[in-house]
Amino acid sequence: MTLFLFVTPALAQTDSASETTVITEDNEYEGIVVDEQTSVPSEFGLFIRSIRERLALALTFNNNLKAERAIKYAEERLLIAEKMYEKSDGEKLRLRARRMLEIANNMMDESENKEDVALENPNEETERLLRNRAKQLERHRLIMDRLEEKATDKTKDEILELREEMALRARRLENAIQNEKISEEIRDHLQDVKDRIEAHALEIRKHIEAAKALRERAAQGEEKAEEELKQLEERRREMVKQKVEETKELIERRREILQQELEDKIELEKRRREKAGEAGKSTTNVIPSEAEGSQEADNEEVGE
Repeated sequence: MTLFLFVTPALAQTDSASETTVITEDNEYEGIVVDEQTSVPSEFGLFIRSIRERLALALTFNNNLKAERAIKYAEERLLIAEKMYEKSDGEKLRLRARRMLEIANNMMDESENKEDVALENPNEETERLLRNRAKQLERHRLIMDRLEEKATDKTKDEILELREEMALRARRLENAIQNEKISEEIRDHLQDVKDRIEAHALEIRKHIEAAKALRERAAQGEEKAEEELKQLEERRREMVKQKVEETKELIERRREILQQELEDKIELEKRRREKAGEAGKSTTNVIPSEAEGSQEADNEEVGE
């Protein structure tokens, strides 16, 4: 299973570590395995991937499952884009990375459209899909954090614009939130996620507008504006870097907790088996004794 199964909070400067902890407590998809992307695929490899994805979606007739498959493919495309941005191998690779992000967006559209259809007659699969949808929105924020951290002067604006577009997808949760056929617990959770991500989108919009205004002033020759722009960009870089580091630490702590829980379960099972084995031996020892007692009684009767 991929290592990129964790989420992070919004990049708002007012976010706290405590909020981060809450969001990262339960972050694995249910029934969806996202493949880790260890390298940049070739153009032919991406062509084959596209055929495989489209074929798999076309042959999936259950709207809930089709939506979940599209969630998987969208996230894998984001991870491929991340690998491409990491290489920073010129304009051609940057454009390919941008294409990966566009495909990811298209996959999200398809997933959300199938979710809307599933919501007309929801069932347990639909509720699982909605839980996965909430996790998707949060998980994608972590990936976009890392993308923004790696962004160059040429790519940071397009990544910020895409971040805002992706964050605004939280509005689509309203269909499920208003659906009374969905459990209240899930609807409350979706509302919480929607509120957080919309606040995140607003924060990004404020940064984009502030940067744009400062660039316009700087273009008019205002030296103070140019300095303020540098400070604004530096504050955001530091904020993103801090969020990425905080999330890494949380992921590591979570892994340690899970590992300890696993070791505790193994130890508990070992003790249970040992105890069961001892009880079995004890029972075995009792049976011959009872047989011997019975034989002695028979002998006494014969003697008489």
